[in-house]
Amino acid sequence: MKMPFNKMQSVVLTLVAIAAMGCARSAEFTAPEQAGASHSDIYPRFSNKPRAATKQFSEAEKQSLTEKLDSEATALKKVPGPTANSASKLAKAKDDARREAEETVRQIEQSGKQD
Repeated sequence: MKMPFNKMQSVVLTLVAIAAMGCARSAEFTAPEQAGASHSDIYPRFSNKPRAATKQFSEAEKQSLTEKLDSEATALKKVPGPTANSASKLAKAKDDARREAEETVRQIEQSGKQD
């Protein structure tokens, strides 16, 4: 028995049917009601020059804050940085971690042999 359509034609017909279903109309989108323009009778006036911002700090406050920041910066400069022996401490910590890892692996291997 011979089929009237081959596989290629059925695939094409299926794709055309899917495309036609995708083009079908659905319910129209309606936007929710919104209030109108709030200042519809007022137009911008570009002739008014913008004013500068008000001063945030008085001169005394500005000077006080500047001195405080300067003193904190000076105090931070006096904090000692890493010392020369920190490299040896780091090397020792790495060596200790390596030894501990090796010991852990050895214990795991021994517990596996006992089972």
